[in-house]
Amino acid sequence: MREYGQMPLELITGPANSAKAKHVLDAYRDTLARDPVLVVPRSADVEHYRRELARSGAIFGVRVLRFAGLIGEIARRVELGGHQPITDSSRQRIASLAAARTPLSVLSASAPTPGFASALAHWFAELEARRVQPPRLDQALKAWTEQSPGQREYAAELGALYRAYRGTLDRLGRLDRELYAVAALNAVSVAPAAWGSTPVFVYGFDDFTVIELDAIETLARVVQAPVTVSLPYEPGRPAFAGRAEAFARLRELADEHVTLPARADYYAGPSARALHHLERALFGAAGWQDDAGSDGPGGSPDPVDPGSPDPVEPGSPNPVEPGSAVRLLESPSQRAELELVSDEIAGLLAGGMRPEDVAVVIRPTHEQTWLVEEAFARRGIPIARESHEGFGQTALGGGLLSLLRCALLEGSSGDLLSWLRTPGVLEIPELADRLERSLRREGVETAAAARAVWERDRWPLEAIDRLVSGRAQGPVALVRQLGRELEGLFAASRRRRAALLTTLELPDAAALSAGRSALSELAELASADPALGEDPAELERMLRNLSVPIADGSQPGVLIADPLSLRARRVRALFVCGLQAGTFPAPAPADPFLSDEQRRDIARASGLVLASPGAHSEVERFLFYAVVSRPEELLVLSWHTADEEGVPCLRSLYVDDVADVFAGEIPVHRTESGDPAPAAGIVSAPAIGALGSPAVLAELTGRPAWSASSLELWAGCPVRWFVERFLNPEDLDPEAEALRRGGVAHSVLEETLAELGRQTGSSMLTPDRLPLARELMAGILHAHARARPITAEPLRRRVLVRRLQADLERYLVHAAASRTVFEPRHLELEFGMTEAGEDAAPERAASDGEEAVLAHEAPEAQPALVLAGDGEPELRLRGRIDRVDVDSAGTRAIVYDYKGRAAFGGRRWGEEGLLQIPLYMLAVRQLLGLEPVGGFYQPLAGGDPRARGAVLAEADPDLDSVASDRFTPEELDALIEDAVTRARRAVGEARAGQLRPRPHSCSPRGGCSYPVLCRCEVL
Repeated sequence: MREYGQMPLELITGPANSAKAKHVLDAYRDTLARDPVLVVPRSADVEHYRRELARSGAIFGVRVLRFAGLIGEIARRVELGGHQPITDSSRQRIASLAAARTPLSVLSASAPTPGFASALAHWFAELEARRVQPPRLDQALKAWTEQSPGQREYAAELGALYRAYRGTLDRLGRLDRELYAVAALNAVSVAPAAWGSTPVFVYGFDDFTVIELDAIETLARVVQAPVTVSLPYEPGRPAFAGRAEAFARLRELADEHVTLPARADYYAGPSARALHHLERALFGAAGWQDDAGSDGPGGSPDPVDPGSPDPVEPGSPNPVEPGSAVRLLESPSQRAELELVSDEIAGLLAGGMRPEDVAVVIRPTHEQTWLVEEAFARRGIPIARESHEGFGQTALGGGLLSLLRCALLEGSSGDLLSWLRTPGVLEIPELADRLERSLRREGVETAAAARAVWERDRWPLEAIDRLVSGRAQGPVALVRQLGRELEGLFAASRRRRAALLTTLELPDAAALSAGRSALSELAELASADPALGEDPAELERMLRNLSVPIADGSQPGVLIADPLSLRARRVRALFVCGLQAGTFPAPAPADPFLSDEQRRDIARASGLVLASPGAHSEVERFLFYAVVSRPEELLVLSWHTADEEGVPCLRSLYVDDVADVFAGEIPVHRTESGDPAPAAGIVSAPAIGALGSPAVLAELTGRPAWSASSLELWAGCPVRWFVERFLNPEDLDPEAEALRRGGVAHSVLEETLAELGRQTGSSMLTPDRLPLARELMAGILHAHARARPITAEPLRRRVLVRRLQADLERYLVHAAASRTVFEPRHLELEFGMTEAGEDAAPERAASDGEEAVLAHEAPEAQPALVLAGDGEPELRLRGRIDRVDVDSAGTRAIVYDYKGRAAFGGRRWGEEGLLQIPLYMLAVRQLLGLEPVGGFYQPLAGGDPRARGAVLAEADPDLDSVASDRFTPEELDALIEDAVTRARRAVGEARAGQLRPRPHSCSPRGGCSYPVLCRCEVL
């Protein structure tokens, strides 16, 4: 171990898992008496290494910081006066204001776009980190445009923007992060004694920014403080090509360079050989000699530990098999992928692995975060997150932004609903659902109109008025009022409670902290320059882009992290998800202001060297290498073959790079049936189980009456029946146009035929009654259309009413041409409807509008239809029959049920699962004493107006019917008996709670209606 004070900079390099952490942390512990500082990449790493040091007894005197904390400590010691550096959100706001105050031509179209201020702030930060002052930039751009005259106007605007930004900071008397860091480093360079000989250890980084390298160089070379830096690097290996520049810079500064050998003792048990081989062979063969040699007391000429398993190059005579150490998972969609991963992890936890020993790496989006939480919650897997979310993606932040849009921008009705749904705004959250139902049904789109609907029946929404009043008082008052509303929103659901925050509440707490800090600083800046706070749109944009760190350390859980978060961690099992082309590796980011070629031209013309993104593929390659070297026992690589819209996705070539390392093929475990079976540890996602609640089963067993449409729905899919008829969630969307149309059509035909009977003495449609029937129908239709619009979209209403009128006229003409002797006698005939116990959902099939009528008078009512059999429990049925036609003798009847377009002949009733007409025929016989000779589904739209169903061959030969719909008496009886059997079977399954998914018959076009619940499409 070196003596500190003799050699200021020690550089530690080696591949992944070469004990760099042990070397650094041991040295840190040895210098505890000198108050050392450990610098790590991320906030989560700070807590991680504090715990790591505490476990070894280092409790007092431990200081673990990020680089920003190191800069702050330097500033404190040199007594750097003034304010703390402004936040990134304020910097973007100042950059946006600088752009607004700068006359622009080339960039005039880009400046108002949402991402311009962020990109501009990033460009300014790059210049400041390289200590480029505005005059130096102007000089370099001028030299460039002398060689490229076509860029003169563009270059002038870039220079003007930078001058405006720095000028604004000077007027405000503030510094951003880069300027603050430069000022602190300059100050300590002038007064190095202020830092003294405090040791600094830098661990966990695989690359460094310009400012970070500047800080390392200043402390080591200027201040002469002892500094130890670790960097994962091996010369000549393609995996490390993206880190060569950082290594070269540090190697030049280092007084001592220690190269550590690759080690296999990091890996565990039978997985050690395969995982160690993967680390040594990925992206290039291992086992070479270190061409850097040994250049210090701790140096090693050979990076391979002699005590570790020999690395095996691809193609060698002793190939390495992946065994159970490396697994590949393929899924049909992103949701299915995360569900399969959660099942794998559930199997590991069931086998005794702790949640905190497992990590999932995924490049996060808000949608992915939600899918991960949903999939893991389904399996009861605790998670710990280390990520950043946008302020607007949190419940609290989204609520505040929605309130801001409602008050001061052209907010939508959705914004008002989003604010009202923020926890704590409403004591009864269901009121927002009721409002949404009203807004959708009335077609309300703006926040102002939605507010009027709310306040028509309820209390005033005063928070909106408070923001309006704040704006009237000036920018500072507006920003401060926003801060008060933010705090009020957070406190609203927690007033008079002393409860600790739950895991689900931590993002809101982080959003409160970030939002309050940003608004407080902005109010201070707006006091000096009111323009910073006067534009509500800019305020909304600034807050929406505010980054909120989400770190859940409240309980041990599976770590959900992005690739960068895992670089300095160890886990037993690692799942790398979303390995898609275009995601991992990610595409190279394009610089919005200067291309690589333009940067090179500026450097050649002026000597000003600006950063170049470099070979992005090398950076991504190293990141993947760093990630897959983290697990001790199990590495799982996962991808999906299509997105949620069904668009095909290609898997990452990195999967092939891993596969090429090993001998033979690694089996791909898939979710589709017929593919390789999951290995041990995978727990198949179970289909929804049978109902087990005694209360629910008792309710189903004791249900007094069932409807034919309800039994049809159960027969089609019990899960769909359970959701729509038993759980019966309130539908917020406007009623589907097809259902509204069906309901209006039912009512219009009922009232037309009833009024025709009152005026002529008969409801039978004949050629001479047709004109009157058409006139009656038109008047009744328009009355219903006004009272109950077919659609919530005003522009479509007239068209849809005309279309319905044309369809009904077509039916009336067709019915009047028929010479049938059967006359409509019973319209909207109810039976068993007074008996309680049926589900509260509308008593109708998908499009028949059975209970959606606007009744003009109380329909006929009959008791329930009772089906009793030998040894069978009694079954009581209820329903509403659209129309019963009776012959002139008053003894025989034909049943009609109105449909939209789909009408099936009787020979397909069993195949299609139809029950209504045959059971209605039985009801007519039992309840009315009439002999049913037929039953039809009557289409009210489409080209063919003929009814389809079943009728006795000899009954009413003049009735216009399809030949195949004519039945013998025996066939008709068998049709009714088959319907009774199927109805009894459905009720028996329901009473037994047999909740089996039936995706092939669930929806009219096939496919599962509720795949998240029954999961049948995943299995």
